[in-house]
Amino acid sequence: KQWYQRRVRGEVAMVAEQENKKPCRCEHTTTLFWCGPGRNIPILHFRPDVCLFRNNDCTCNKMASRGVGLTYKFVKTECKLLRQLLEGHGFKETHQTSNDFNLMWSGCHVKPYTLRGLTELQKVNHFPRSYEITRKDRLYKNYMRMRQTMGAKHFDFLPVTYVLPSELNEYYCK
Repeated sequence: KQWYQRRVRGEVAMVAEQENKKPCRCEHTTTLFWCGPGRNIPILHFRPDVCLFRNNDCTCNKMASRGVGLTYKFVKTECKLLRQLLEGHGFKETHQTSNDFNLMWSGCHVKPYTLRGLTELQKVNHFPRSYEITRKDRLYKNYMRMRQTMGAKHFDFLPVTYVLPSELNEYYCK
């Protein structure tokens, strides 16, 4: 770990030197972890504090993803905080129609043909039928189905719930 920290600080100084800026000495440097069988899969640890630092002279946040050229795109949505976080970590935005991206953030569900066309290093924020657990009414219906299948003793943690307006009469009766 100490070797890696020295290596990261050296790369920060090198990036700063290329841009004719002073190397950043701040403590909010981005952490890049390597995992996998051969330690060849990079994991970028996102730090929310990059949104607090708006110093254009600071190069340390953008250093970790700069070397690998990480990109993102938004589809049918606008999320200013997420954009700020990604750009604070050195991601570059691509056009909505571009297929050259690492992260696609969609405001709606992604079509199956789009998911099939993704490469191993491309990630999206939705997966097929995710609404089954993200919509409260669908979550409740799935909970009740599991309760009937597995038994009430395993599924006794949810209070009495009503899906309105379809169960409005039951709601008024109790």
